[in-house]
Amino acid sequence: MATTTIETTAPVSAFTTVQLMTPDGPVSRRVRRGAPRTPTLDEMPVIDLSSLDGDATARKAIATKIKAAAENTGFFYVSNHGIPQELIEQALEQIKAFFNQEQEYKDRVSFDKAGKFCGYHGVGSTQINNQETRDKKETFSMRYDTRIDQTHDCVDDINSNFTSTDYVWDRTSHLTNFRPVLTEFYQKRLMLARKLIRLFALALDLPEDYFDSIITTPGADAVHIHYPGTDGNTEDVDVGIGSHTDIQCVTLLWQDMSGGLQVLSADDEWLDARPIEGTLVINIGDFLQRLSNDRFKSTVHRVYNRQKTSRYAMPFFLGFNPDAVCEVLPTCIDEEHPPLYEPISCGKWRDSRLKLAETPDKKAILLSSTDKMQLLGLLVVCLPAVSAQAFWWTNSGWSKPADFNSKACASNPNTHYFCGVISGTLGENAYPNQFPIRRDTCTLADTLGRGCNWQGAVGTVICC
Repeated sequence: MATTTIETTAPVSAFTTVQLMTPDGPVSRRVRRGAPRTPTLDEMPVIDLSSLDGDATARKAIATKIKAAAENTGFFYVSNHGIPQELIEQALEQIKAFFNQEQEYKDRVSFDKAGKFCGYHGVGSTQINNQETRDKKETFSMRYDTRIDQTHDCVDDINSNFTSTDYVWDRTSHLTNFRPVLTEFYQKRLMLARKLIRLFALALDLPEDYFDSIITTPGADAVHIHYPGTDGNTEDVDVGIGSHTDIQCVTLLWQDMSGGLQVLSADDEWLDARPIEGTLVINIGDFLQRLSNDRFKSTVHRVYNRQKTSRYAMPFFLGFNPDAVCEVLPTCIDEEHPPLYEPISCGKWRDSRLKLAETPDKKAILLSSTDKMQLLGLLVVCLPAVSAQAFWWTNSGWSKPADFNSKACASNPNTHYFCGVISGTLGENAYPNQFPIRRDTCTLADTLGRGCNWQGAVGTVICC
């Protein structure tokens, strides 16, 4: 009998994973392969806020809708939010004017000069997810300043950023309307965010004013983002901002009509969170998920800008007073649902998360495959319990160098493996920067822009 041989290939898994860095270590989420789909109205509803300033019954009705959305995907749109469209357009005009400046003017207010996460971050200066590419965006950030909070008199408190904000405004004074317009836009969003926090209290079966005493001087950050245009390649892997969850309690996002925001559903599918004219996108942050004992969902999301034109977005992040130590809410605990989290202050939580996405030296990480001729080698330092060993990679293969900077090892004694790029142009004084990826993607070119994960252990890139 004749036989026929049929060659088969192993089936491709229907799922991949996305890994998130947290202060407690990496956390993985399963993700279904395929193009993002349109969300259902249950997954991302549009909630009308026109009765936000109405009576208690009206506010309770809104809170009921918010509760359903927060327990589902944790994302929803709001319409009739009360922020004038004219003001939004003015703010957009001002941030375009800022980003369209020559680089030297933007660098005058860079975050490393202004401090406290205020000011300018350049393209590629952050990597919010170290398993993905560097964030292809530039930002201008404002932090809370009691002097512009219209709810009370100026108070110099734990959350004051007077020095940093003055530094930024002084060096952008040539942009005539930049400060007044962005300040007013900040104030309107702060006012709306505080009203939303009251609705969240109702949604969690708490008195409406339950959180009022801990949002008097909140951790409230406004970020204005420019995602540069690309070549239009729909398969481009470069993220505008990588997969992540938001840090604080709640985020209010204005986005232009370009699209690009993707939200991970409860069914492990990417949702295409297309912009809807006249709305803001609201989403739950990590801290509110903690307080709700995981009833409310802080959902993974990311941005791709795969069009040739720029994309602009203006998120506003509200957290509680940074010194307020909060614990899981009493209405979210019972015999079957004990508290999942220990008490922590919102400020400590925020700062620990922000540092995960920071890069000490943007010049060191903006290397690309075009810089290969400057590469001296890849240094992998193994730190066993007793002694340190170093292996040096060059075009001729692996070898153990005659000497290496043991101080680089001592600077992070809890890390078992270092992976690093040593660049002749930038010198050889290495310092560690958390930046791990998998070894199987650690080609020479990738190493220039990313780092590696050696033998399954989390590594650290050494930028020089």
